[in-house]
Amino acid sequence: MKKPLFCFLVLSLTAFHSLCQDKSSVGIFAGIPNNDNYFLYNSYAGSDSTVSDYSTLGLPGSLGVHYYVESNERWNYGLEVNYTLSGYKYNYVDTVFTTSGMYMETYNLSFKKSQLRILLRANYYFVQRDKFKLYGGVGAGYKHIFRTTTSNQPGFVETTVKNTIPFTGRIAVGFKYYPLENIGLFGDVGVFGGSLVQIGVCLRQ
Repeated sequence: MKKPLFCFLVLSLTAFHSLCQDKSSVGIFAGIPNNDNYFLYNSYAGSDSTVSDYSTLGLPGSLGVHYYVESNERWNYGLEVNYTLSGYKYNYVDTVFTTSGMYMETYNLSFKKSQLRILLRANYYFVQRDKFKLYGGVGAGYKHIFRTTTSNQPGFVETTVKNTIPFTGRIAVGFKYYPLENIGLFGDVGVFGGSLVQIGVCLRQ
């Protein structure tokens, strides 16, 4: 992670913590599915008829943490960070030319795409019960994408591409349920800025 990105994360967490007092929560979550692998990389999309053993790479979904501060009974604000690794690999056949002739050789190619998102989130609780809450939320923030393509074919030039649009957002609806006083479960369904479904465990003060 680049130093400016790390500094932004530390400063944001510090700012929210200073506002926290005694009404805050922290959570860890996993998201499913891995959107890129499920929608974009689920099968080979090229025209090379020699391609074989195609498969996806990376995580089955996203991993993340969040930190929220309750401003009142209906609203809370916070920071969400999530990470996803996706991609694919396959074998392909190419012609090798030598001084004594030519022959066919099998090589492999892999493509990896990592995404780190840092979002400022706001949630509105439209249902409030002692142990159960329903909310709608929006978020906006920074997205860092790193794409790398490699191959074991001699002469292949490894390519690395960083994100061109460093912004992301999220719209979601979800719930929180506290079976214990300070330990709860949560989940949301949303678009953009992460997996379609995110489920996790939270701890509140």
